[in-house]
Amino acid sequence: MDGATLSEAAPKTGYAPWPTIEGRLLPRQLVDVFDKGEQAPVPILAGFNSGEIRSLRILAPPPPATVTEYESIIRDRYGDLADEFLRLYPSSNMQESIWATTRDALYGWTAERLVKKQTSLGQPSFLYYFDHGYPAEEAAGLHAFHASELPYVWGML
Repeated sequence: MDGATLSEAAPKTGYAPWPTIEGRLLPRQLVDVFDKGEQAPVPILAGFNSGEIRSLRILAPPPPATVTEYESIIRDRYGDLADEFLRLYPSSNMQESIWATTRDALYGWTAERLVKKQTSLGQPSFLYYFDHGYPAEEAAGLHAFHASELPYVWGML
């Protein structure tokens, strides 16, 4: 089957393109593989973009209706860490803060963890944070969206 046909048919069957633990190539969850130091000992470059969630908004929860509700939720969930959380993700712009928390939880934490785990194997490892936009991206409200760094990585616009 050619790639295009496969790519179009897979979602119709309910298959999502996520790694499948099958015991040989992927013996267990990737987090567990890295925690056990069983990943390939190779140099790595990993990172994330400031606007990751701008093009993946479905990943973020909707903002609470009010600032009071937002701050109450944060205080309930984060306890003695709530003040620091609100300093990093303030209620002054809840939408931006929610996009940033989602970005940091899904992309920032995983990229940083990946780099730390490779470094612990003695491998050269590099973490980047991409925060560059171009005019069309800015006009669409997508500053540094998911994968927008790839033209710069590959040297082709």
